[in-house]
Amino acid sequence: MKDPKSYPINPSVILVTFMAFSLTLLLENCKKEIVPDPIPVLHFQNTSLICEVGSACTNSVASSIPNGGLISYSVDKLATINASTGAVTPTEAGAAVVTATQAASDSLADRFVFTV
Repeated sequence: MKDPKSYPINPSVILVTFMAFSLTLLLENCKKEIVPDPIPVLHFQNTSLICEVGSACTNSVASSIPNGGLISYSVDKLATINASTGAVTPTEAGAAVVTATQAASDSLADRFVFTV
């Protein structure tokens, strides 16, 4: 039997072996299917609502991100709104737009029109 010291280790062989192993791992990881995150959706139950002046009305909103944070509400005119519950109380006749926005994303919003 020969002395192990008589078989020198060739650094090039080690490098090529390492590179082949690394490439194999990289290719295996590339085979995994990449599933994109779902597009978040915030949606009012009704797209329009008829309300009476002075009477509060509500419209349920659902989010595809249940843990996406608080949902806040705003109205453009003709009413007051509870920013945390979304209850709208019209102050005069006409039409207005209510917007709900979720904390998870400023772009995660929905709107509906109410008519008095």
